[in-house]
Amino acid sequence: MTVDIVVPPSSLGPRRAADLLCQGLVADGVDARLVDRPGDGPANVHLSNSSRALLVPLARRRGWLVTLHDVVPRDRRARRLLVPVLRRVLARHRVVVHSRHAAHLLRAHGFGGEVGVVPLALPVSPPSPRDRLAARDELLAGSPGPLLVLAGVLKAAKGVPDVVTAARALPHARVVLAGHVADEATGRALAARTANVTLVGQADDAEFCRILAAADAVLLPRTDSVGETSGPLVMAHALGTPVAMLDTGSAPEYAGPHDLVAPPGTAPADLVAQAAHRSWSRLAPPPGGTVAPVVAAYRRELAALGWVATPTATVRPPTAHDPRA
Repeated sequence: MTVDIVVPPSSLGPRRAADLLCQGLVADGVDARLVDRPGDGPANVHLSNSSRALLVPLARRRGWLVTLHDVVPRDRRARRLLVPVLRRVLARHRVVVHSRHAAHLLRAHGFGGEVGVVPLALPVSPPSPRDRLAARDELLAGSPGPLLVLAGVLKAAKGVPDVVTAARALPHARVVLAGHVADEATGRALAARTANVTLVGQADDAEFCRILAAADAVLLPRTDSVGETSGPLVMAHALGTPVAMLDTGSAPEYAGPHDLVAPPGTAPADLVAQAAHRSWSRLAPPPGGTVAPVVAAYRRELAALGWVATPTATVRPPTAHDPRA
């Protein structure tokens, strides 16, 4: 039985996660393939705000596995219209999300079915130790550090203007923004940035990983959530880089002992200041890698639908992501 892992190419983050999942399942003996659109057979559909067109085939079928990357639309007007539709469509299928926070948010918006929680992993290309240090020296550009990186789509909803403003009071720190500018508020903030703020812009996968690996810490100053799990967070951890995050959304569930989790109510600017004055330690590679727990979790979900044999592997995802919520 072939299981289609479905996500359109335009849905960049979910596509990369689904591709890694597909490769892991195939290596584990599951007949899986990555496709743009579902066919008539078993399908794991990756639904996000960038792949809402998949609601149409989902509404016509029952019994598929839906991985929900964004629980609700970011735009509140669209949310009022789409959430009732989303509830009805998801009720036809088995649903998983990437954090307990996302599961609770989905229930808060009226979904009454079971929700599974599976970990998120994304592919990374670790630079060599020498290349990592060379990238660090290059990005610091002679400043003493620390080197703090905010990566991904750069927009006000992710706290970018607050980070740029906070950097003015932290001349010893180098703040690097890696990604494309997505709104006017962020563009205005960047136009007035100080010399210790560097805009790298869009980078290919290898360079993006090189920047994340070079950092002392990756910043996650988002103050709200639509249920998504941060791609830069899980990539940073896979590359050995700790994260400074606000206690918001899904992020604290992925936090490790070397991360900084600022208490509720902390302003993004205060998070940056704390990160700039903290002594950071590199992370050890996770035992067993980042893909094995994902494959084990999905294999159990596929087995529950009768699509694959019941898994016999003893590898389990982290407790925080384990139970069906």
